Amino acid sequence: MKRENNHKIVKKYKKKNVCLIAVLFALICFARTDRMRAETVDAGVPQGPQYNDDATQVIYTNIFFGSYPQSEIKGSALTPEITGAAYDSYGDAWVGDVKYRRVRASDTNNEEQFGTEEYRYFKWERIRWRVLSNDGKTLQILSDTGLDCKSYHEMGAAVTWEDSSLRKWLNGAFYRTAFDNTERAAIARQSVDNSDYAADGSGGGTQDDIFIPSMEEMSNRSYGFTTAVQNPSPCRQIPASDYAYAMGARLGDEDGMGDQCCWWWLRTPASEEKDAFRYAALIGSTGAFSLYGLVENKYRAVVPMLHIKIDSRAWQREDDASSGTGGGEAAEKPLTVSAPNMQRSQNVAAFDVEAGGGLTDDYEYQWYYAPSDTGSGHPLSESDYKSIVWQGKALYIDLKADDVPDGLYLYCAVSDGRTTVESSRIWFSKKKKSQTITYNKGTMENDRLEYGASFSLKAKSNGEASVISYKSSNSKIVSVSKTGKLKAKNYGKATITITASDSPTDEYGKTTKKIALTVVPRQVQLQKIVRTRNSQGKLESVYVEWKKDKTIDGCQYNIAYNQNYTNSTNGEKAGKDNFVRLKYLDVSKDKLYIRVRTYKKAGKKTYYGKWSKSYMLAI
Repeated sequence: MKRENNHKIVKKYKKKNVCLIAVLFALICFARTDRMRAETVDAGVPQGPQYNDDATQVIYTNIFFGSYPQSEIKGSALTPEITGAAYDSYGDAWVGDVKYRRVRASDTNNEEQFGTEEYRYFKWERIRWRVLSNDGKTLQILSDTGLDCKSYHEMGAAVTWEDSSLRKWLNGAFYRTAFDNTERAAIARQSVDNSDYAADGSGGGTQDDIFIPSMEEMSNRSYGFTTAVQNPSPCRQIPASDYAYAMGARLGDEDGMGDQCCWWWLRTPASEEKDAFRYAALIGSTGAFSLYGLVENKYRAVVPMLHIKIDSRAWQREDDASSGTGGGEAAEKPLTVSAPNMQRSQNVAAFDVEAGGGLTDDYEYQWYYAPSDTGSGHPLSESDYKSIVWQGKALYIDLKADDVPDGLYLYCAVSDGRTTVESSRIWFSKKKKSQTITYNKGTMENDRLEYGASFSLKAKSNGEASVISYKSSNSKIVSVSKTGKLKAKNYGKATITITASDSPTDEYGKTTKKIALTVVPRQVQLQKIVRTRNSQGKLESVYVEWKKDKTIDGCQYNIAYNQNYTNSTNGEKAGKDNFVRLKYLDVSKDKLYIRVRTYKKAGKKTYYGKWSKSYMLAI
């Protein structure tokens, strides 16, 4: 069944005050659709809206162009062929000559409004448009339906139309989804003037294929709208499609009562608000303007506007009742985004991402920062920070500037024009994270190193691209090579510094680890124990010998009659001898425990080696 291509807007009234009513008719219109056409409308080329003689009636010409999921399929019409079709990653599938979209609650902005069904199904249909003007080359057209549900901006922040996420979605995902190649070629890109309400009166002009109306356009009588912006106006009332409602678009008053039309965005900021760019104007369910649309509100409908080339003939006067060819083509390979890599050179950090697959390799990149590694982020624009600039897929940050936000997560959203994929997040700070440095301790024990010890430190860090270097505070005591081979060359103290350089590909900065070492004599290894007894067979002395060490200056010995060395006897012998003879032993005991260590004097310091293993001797 073909849908009608004109709709008449009529105001019915009671004759109480003729003068007042005559004025009201010039300002207020009521929309209803029938098959009447104004005689002044050219049946071949669509014109803008036509008023009757007393301005009580407006007739719009409709055309059909593009396609989008709109009417819900349910009840007996929802066949197993539809529910069992092979839906692609976008949720779309063809069943015969009809295209359907499958949606689950998690795909929407309002899961509670969606209901309890696992999936809901929507038929792709031709988009019906209102012709607002004909300049001889293009038709300016406005969707007759709220087609989808989106926030004006994905973050609660002051934003202009130029930087809004809704503008990016309309000229990206929607543009590629609703129109095929022929239809996209028929759209005339417009220089959209936003200067009257751009921040500080500057930077407002945009080049848009698709946009949403302004307050000025929606109060323009030549477009069929009343100039009384605060009054309800049926000609500004727009119904939501089944799909837009399922996606979260609220109908009626905030409590759901009243006229069941949607609230839909305008690109004009709410200039009467203290923080105007935190709000965007919108049309309420009654057709009156509202200036209280918080930009992050997720329950507002989208009513697109565009200009189409008259001679393209990509549009139709009648609805062919098909799903159209649509954009919506599936990519051969899904869009993928690799984790961002960070490069840092002196005071400048650069983050880069790589994308692949998708519908096109002409990707759009948008960088965001967020306070955590989950949740929504704030889009970065070149005007956000003097020291933060993103160009294409690369983000550059000058670390010298004081206004660089510190301690945040950065990520990039990449779009192929239909699908958007986010990269993983990386933590960024002017002060980079310290690295964890590990190393081989070899024969170190409590920061003591025996004379002559030699081994490789084999240091590692968690900086992906860090370079490890080594340095000794006194290479005459402890030397360390470029590769980390350490050698204890003399007695004394030295500090080894291990440095992990700045890692340019991640969040880790230059980190050092210091190892304070004391070089001490080698641990004595007892080699010979000899008992000497007198003529009565009693123990007279014990001779203890160990491996000779020419570098030491003496030894200490410790003898006791229990393995804990309580109440022990200590002795010392200067010189380089590698033996000691123990006398005057308590022969009334059963066992004698012996241990020895050597020492080295260097300047005013004396360095002691580790005690030898305890030797037990039966008395």
